[in-house]
Amino acid sequence: MTAVTERATQATAPARVPLHSPPLVRLLAALDDTGALPGVARPQASVGERLGQWLDWTDAIALSQTLNQVPPPPAHPVPAAHAAQRASTALARVRADCSRAILQDPVFQPDQRASADLGDIRRAAQARQRGMAAAIAPLRAQLRGLLAARSAPLAHLAALDATLDAALAERERHSLSSVVAQLEQQFQQGQQAGADHWRDAFFQSMQQLLLAELDLRLQPVQGLADALGEALGEAA
Repeated sequence: MTAVTERATQATAPARVPLHSPPLVRLLAALDDTGALPGVARPQASVGERLGQWLDWTDAIALSQTLNQVPPPPAHPVPAAHAAQRASTALARVRADCSRAILQDPVFQPDQRASADLGDIRRAAQARQRGMAAAIAPLRAQLRGLLAARSAPLAHLAALDATLDAALAERERHSLSSVVAQLEQQFQQGQQAGADHWRDAFFQSMQQLLLAELDLRLQPVQGLADALGEALGEAA
């Protein structure tokens, strides 16, 4: 998340969205006319309540089995410093690559903005979403491997992350599709209003939304990297 995105998020976030909500939720709420975004959990809901809403019975069984099956310690534990450094480097590389792809997408360039239509907007947003998913999935698997090779408790965390990733993947795809829908709606509203410089404002908003989505998608990976960092601190 860039500083300019965070400042824009804070400036546009409506009062109805809790301040602790992810930046992507706040940005989408700022574009939403109804004040009720689908898929946004109630602020007072606990983690358990939210998981109960999101998991079907087969996913719940898989999660329960994972919780109750602690993996054995690795035969040759990877040094904490080595694992933490690899995780940090890989995460930084993917974040930088995906951010650059968003900022440098052809649809955002000044010579393309004036002629871009709704189809161009949809294709660009979906391409960036596919790019994020394609880059983050192997990164997340890589960090799970580093956790599993470090210690039994971290291997257990990696197994839990894999189970939750599989269980929530479809819900994530469905929820994030609202980003493209919101962008299409905003583009159409800008065309109809015909205000001065509306395209510049739209493309800035589009970039902010995609960067916020990247930040949200990377949160589980950041959590895995943080776990390795904590293991390094404990080993010191």
